[in-house]
Amino acid sequence: MLRIAVIDDDSLVLSMMRRSLRLFGFEVDCHSSAAAFFWHLDPARPPDMIFSDVVMPQMNGLELYRRLKDTLGDRLPPFVFFTAHDVTGELETLLATEHGLLFLQKPFQLAQLRQLIRDQFGERLRYAPQHTFSQKALVLEYE
Repeated sequence: MLRIAVIDDDSLVLSMMRRSLRLFGFEVDCHSSAAAFFWHLDPARPPDMIFSDVVMPQMNGLELYRRLKDTLGDRLPPFVFFTAHDVTGELETLLATEHGLLFLQKPFQLAQLRQLIRDQFGERLRYAPQHTFSQKALVLEYE
């Protein structure tokens, strides 16, 4: 089973990502800060994919990515930034210059999330459940 890590300081986003990714058939580790992620990171067994918010207190997503790249080197898994803010400056430059970085603009559709993962792992996916539920239903559950 593929392991995905999600780092975001918004508990609603973490809850939605955890539920959605589990429904898609993945093992999910959610962290409310970059520090919490690094506390739990086993460099010998990194996740298969990482999703990180860009704007977070203490250590933002860009700093998290750079530190993780220094830690894991060529074992760095696919890394996806997501944010509700406009992509400008440092993130735009990083996305343009670093090979393999991915980006999702919040809010995103669950179909976009699933497709991004399929594009990365293709045949490595054991199965791709065809859950049909709406993002609105997930939001209502947590309100």
